[in-house]
Amino acid sequence: MSRYAKEKRFLLKVIAVASVLEITLFNIPSYRTWVGYHPVKEVLCSDFELRENGTLEDGAVFIEKDEEFSGIISDINIPVCTVFADLSFYDDKIQHVELSLDTKDETQSMEFRDEIVKSSIIRDRAGSHYLQCDLSGKVSQIRVHLKFNEGKHVSLSRIVFNKPIPFNIQYLRFIIIVLVSLFIYSLTCGGVLSEKYSERKYLCHTAALFITAGFIAASFIMVDYHMTDSTWEKQFHLESGNQVTEELVEAFKKGQVYLDRDVEEFLTEIDNPYDENQRSEAGGSYAWDHVLYKGHYYSYYGIAPVILLFLPYNLITGYYCPDELGILVFAFIAFAGITMLYISLVRKRFSDLPAGVVIGCLFILQLSSGIWYSIGRPDFYEIAIAAGLAFISWGIYFLFESGLLFREKISYRKTALASLFFAIAVLCRPTLAVYCICAALLMVLAVPFAAGKKSKSDRLFNASSVKYILCAFVPMIVLGIAQMAYNYARFESPFDFGIQYSLTINDFTRSEFHTKFSFVAIYNYLLNPPAFLTEYPFVKTSFQHLHKTGYFYVDVLNTLNTSGLFVLVPLTWFYIFSRRAMRCYPTRSEKILTLAKIVIPCLAAPVIIIASVWESGYAVRYMGDFSLEVILGAYILMFLILCTTKNQTIKKLVSCFVCVSLVWTIYVEGIQIINQAFRYQEYYYVFPEVAYDLESLIAFWK
Repeated sequence: MSRYAKEKRFLLKVIAVASVLEITLFNIPSYRTWVGYHPVKEVLCSDFELRENGTLEDGAVFIEKDEEFSGIISDINIPVCTVFADLSFYDDKIQHVELSLDTKDETQSMEFRDEIVKSSIIRDRAGSHYLQCDLSGKVSQIRVHLKFNEGKHVSLSRIVFNKPIPFNIQYLRFIIIVLVSLFIYSLTCGGVLSEKYSERKYLCHTAALFITAGFIAASFIMVDYHMTDSTWEKQFHLESGNQVTEELVEAFKKGQVYLDRDVEEFLTEIDNPYDENQRSEAGGSYAWDHVLYKGHYYSYYGIAPVILLFLPYNLITGYYCPDELGILVFAFIAFAGITMLYISLVRKRFSDLPAGVVIGCLFILQLSSGIWYSIGRPDFYEIAIAAGLAFISWGIYFLFESGLLFREKISYRKTALASLFFAIAVLCRPTLAVYCICAALLMVLAVPFAAGKKSKSDRLFNASSVKYILCAFVPMIVLGIAQMAYNYARFESPFDFGIQYSLTINDFTRSEFHTKFSFVAIYNYLLNPPAFLTEYPFVKTSFQHLHKTGYFYVDVLNTLNTSGLFVLVPLTWFYIFSRRAMRCYPTRSEKILTLAKIVIPCLAAPVIIIASVWESGYAVRYMGDFSLEVILGAYILMFLILCTTKNQTIKKLVSCFVCVSLVWTIYVEGIQIINQAFRYQEYYYVFPEVAYDLESLIAFWK
């Protein structure tokens, strides 16, 4: 029997079922005109009665921006189940036109029922020109309303009643159904994916390669789609930038730590320049979100991205590196690093895991690492997040590969690289110093192992341990001293990063810590549940303020918010089973030490980072500071249970839970990533075609 015989048979069945579903259930609107008496009737705009606004030319009505056109169609006298609006767009700036219908049917023939049918007609989306109607009996009159608020004009030539809605075959939906079904079947029904990773390394590594390449390609497409008013050619030749891509670059080129721009005189004259109200009353322009200290502007953003990318780019090309390129470079590094660290963990410690669990968990980890909330808004604010995650991921990878965590032969080179990448991550984003401290503690715990110490009489410090200590701590110390010197040169203190001197939404020099602010952040980042809707955006999460009574900034107008991580990734709840996971260790001290090595860096440290946003407030991009670590810790606990239990029922249940979590995360996290990236706002679409495509994918009944 062929190695993949079961999967092949099932694949044929699921392809058949998905195909039938695609041409029947998922295209059910196309069958509306097949049932009952629904004759096609075409009405030209010249036959409209009581037209308001719009200009009639050659049988079509031309409608200008910001004017609402309305016209009445009388003597219809047929049942109406679909309406087709023959609308033409004459301006690239017009992305969508709002259409609504007031109707009179047999249930109310005297007065119009207002806005019974509402929809958006989207540019380059032919299916959006069709509307379904659920009216009763024969329709006597319909009043058509059209309006838009961008561009110049559109034209409406005719309205067609009961025109059959074309079939809309969604190949992406078909592929998702087939692949997810095949994955679940193979993992839970004794297929190839239920076999051990150690027996299916080639399959797992190939899948990991495709997953990583797929996410890299998707990230490029997402960023490229955002560049509606520019091209890569223009972006590669920017002659100006922002405080990260230009101002810090120019400052470093001149050998100075302050930015090369003059402080506005009015800022030195007002009592408190850090008070936004005083700045606004003074009426002058100033450098928003820059640091003002003793007559100079500074930047509190990490210097590593500048030194490693933006400065070399400028020196080589003479232009300033675009934010989009910076985000993509660090995102690509992060995607590769996440895959490498994950496969390293599985290969070294959990090779008995089912192949399907390995593949499914990697997909969830890549989707939920938090990097997508930086890719979705490629601005300089997100650069530090993306860069920090990139270097943290490779720091963790080299930590796994160094041998010190799994008590293998220690690689001094990889130990030094782990130390270096953790330190660089701090220079990208100082918040990540918490992880650097955790890594340093793990390295300290490995000193006796590096020394070969097996009894109390053995020397702790010998040639091997000294060499290990130098590799483990010199990179951190050197870069730490460099960061402290940079801080001292700016703010006269090695531990002052300067964020409190920011000219931003709040006066950080006088803001006070309140415990509730930290709890607001913890709840929203970890526990906040979504609401499920039957229309776009389908999944939506309301920010919860927990009855706070002070000022806590929430950046939801620009970037929206997302659900809590423990809701987005159900597998994170395996922290509850920490005690069960520790059963494989024989002594109490081993259990406590091992659990501490997992929980402190993977849960306690992220909670500390989340709590620290009490001052700066909530922004969805901060998900990139902790999501990877929280999920990774939960994975380790789950993998310990899977690899050590002999209970087949538990193994089966965990495998099924992985499948459920995969489907859940694809839907809940995936949709919210799209919503955040393409800026859905209440009653307003920045990318209406994306909203329409997502709606076509999910709301097949519309």
